[in-house]
Amino acid sequence: MRFCRSPTYIDLKHKIAEKVRKTAQKTDLPTRALLSCISTNDCQLDFTPAAGRQLETENINSLKPISSENFTGEDLARCILSNKNVTSILLHNIPTQKLVVDYSSPNIAKPFHVGHLRSTILGNYLANLKQYLGDEVVRINYLGDWGTQFGILSAAFQQIGSEDRLRKDPLNHLVDVYVKGNKMSQADEAFKQRALDEFAKLEADEKTIKDFWWKIRDISLKEYFKIYAKLGIKFDLIQGESAHHKDTLDLVESMTREKLLVEKDGLRGLITEAGKFVPLVKSNGSTLYLTRDICAAISRKKKFNADSLLYVTDISQAEHFQNLDDCLKVLRRGDFDIVHVKFSKIPGLSTREGQVVLLQEVLDEAARRALESMKIAQTTKVAGEEMEKTAFDLGLSALFVKTMDSRRLGRTAPFNWETCFSWKGNSGIALQYAHARICTLLETNKGVEPKFHEDQLCKLLEDPNIREAILHLARFDECLLRSDTSLESCELVLYLFQLRHVINRTFKSARVKDEILQLAEMRLLVLVRLQEALAEGLRLLGLRPVKKM
Repeated sequence: MRFCRSPTYIDLKHKIAEKVRKTAQKTDLPTRALLSCISTNDCQLDFTPAAGRQLETENINSLKPISSENFTGEDLARCILSNKNVTSILLHNIPTQKLVVDYSSPNIAKPFHVGHLRSTILGNYLANLKQYLGDEVVRINYLGDWGTQFGILSAAFQQIGSEDRLRKDPLNHLVDVYVKGNKMSQADEAFKQRALDEFAKLEADEKTIKDFWWKIRDISLKEYFKIYAKLGIKFDLIQGESAHHKDTLDLVESMTREKLLVEKDGLRGLITEAGKFVPLVKSNGSTLYLTRDICAAISRKKKFNADSLLYVTDISQAEHFQNLDDCLKVLRRGDFDIVHVKFSKIPGLSTREGQVVLLQEVLDEAARRALESMKIAQTTKVAGEEMEKTAFDLGLSALFVKTMDSRRLGRTAPFNWETCFSWKGNSGIALQYAHARICTLLETNKGVEPKFHEDQLCKLLEDPNIREAILHLARFDECLLRSDTSLESCELVLYLFQLRHVINRTFKSARVKDEILQLAEMRLLVLVRLQEALAEGLRLLGLRPVKKM
């Protein structure tokens, strides 16, 4: 007599995911967006399309209902505890894609300030997330290293620059020279013309100014790499606007030949499908930032065969990227999916008394505060150099999590150091502390091996905190898909905040010491699964999980 195995939670989640995939194919709706509408509730898997933030109301109403799938608490616990990778079930059902993510993008000859922080951290998170989901991702840092502002810098440096100060304090000296040069350009027509002439020489590839340009670019990159190393940020390609200077000449020639360019107020540009004039060429023949961005997009599409180009910048550039998308449609150089991941600035962090705040100052302050709080704490388990390294990691955790804990365009609470460094509230420090607590528990219970025991399952699930922990673990992949669909880092951050509370409650009731060995091993296994999920989440945010603090 043959017995049919009852479908497990894993089987049921794959089953409902397959139904959703078929629905996506029939309705031509994005598969990922629909999969992000699957949710694990108490003993039930549901498909709730109203939760899909990228789905239009009419599309939701046209969807046929997908029946829920029921499972038992014992089966869910068995799947979560016995299978290390069970928290990524849905991720095996998503179509993958090729992406270019453009983020950070500082301007050369200027210090790295806090204004770049959100683009850098959010862009890095999205690249991490997309790779985790199986996408092929190219990370690009697109430097602002071209334009008339360099002509101003060159003309001003010849007049008031100092090679000695450039060696000792390069970026601050260059900013000082540029600010003064900009004022001179506004007040003195002769100087303004000299600045334009300097940039014209650069575009003409004149050796003297090209050598100066390379020198300033190299100085800037060396300083930026120091910051990126501290932040743990890496790129596949660092490229400047300058890389597309010659491409813009070819593009202008092509647009002229195809009679696409029209003239207005001394400028030449394109007319979009909506009838808007978008300037691309100045009266003196120089191209604009947008012209170079068009060439960069065409190059990326061709070189990487990318399905989508993501640009992570603040909302002030919304019109620029709308113009980019509109111009590419007019030019018909390929099927482009331009995604502007726009965000607002965090109040109280970007400026101080009207002046930009340098990122290095913020990093130093974050590390100082973390180190100070560790020295005061009676439970600190690290000392010396290890304490300083841990303090820096905690400082980064505080900054990263605060930067990503709210919606990109939502109302963001003003930056507050005390909230940022709260050990008990929703903060990066508190997340790291929860992770370190589990690691310490595992270290002090080396004689107990995290292990699954079927005969202890019912006893284990008598604890409501453990039932809650297992249910929350089952939602990890669902959280990542929501974050992927909405491009919101706060989906993961809020999940991790909830996970931290789950860990704290589980700690209070799931005793390991002086318990029956098999039950202790089961409880320790629950804590290991919680630690794995928290560590994975921290790594996706771009942070190193701290084991001792």
